[in-house]
Amino acid sequence: MTNEELDKLVAQELEEWARIVVLRLASEIRRKKVVMSEKLLKSLQQEVLQQTASGAQAMYLAFNESGRMKDMTALSYKKMPPIEAIEEFVKYFGLSKFNYVPGYNKGTMPLNQSKAINRIAWGIAANKLAVNTHKPKKWFSKAFYGMIDPLIDNVVTKYQEATGEVIGGVAKF
Repeated sequence: MTNEELDKLVAQELEEWARIVVLRLASEIRRKKVVMSEKLLKSLQQEVLQQTASGAQAMYLAFNESGRMKDMTALSYKKMPPIEAIEEFVKYFGLSKFNYVPGYNKGTMPLNQSKAINRIAWGIAANKLAVNTHKPKKWFSKAFYGMIDPLIDNVVTKYQEATGEVIGGVAKF
């Protein structure tokens, strides 16, 4: 078997594996209820990079970084979260989902909608800084890293089938 044929075999196996990994990660996101706005699910992307330097194959896996933070066991906030991002969150869900605007009596809304959004965002940010209540939702590590051994096994098996050789052992005759 030539190096080009081996590279093609590994690339095909990696492409199939990457597709399965993204499906499994999406399934884990739904199962662990990490989804709030579907942005994490929509951000899942994979691409197998065709033959990098020295004949190695590589896979690019990307998703919204907030999803990885949900997976982390310990998060400690040392500074205020970005207000602009929280304002976008408040806008996405709408003011009707928030039953209190900090600085106003319950049930009272400011006349200016952008002021209400800003105050709610500041309230969320201040709370995140003061009360560290991160509850991890393990969706990535076990699902992703648990799929690496099957990938290696599949590549080795395909190689053995294609060449008739046993890797790390004696050739079959």
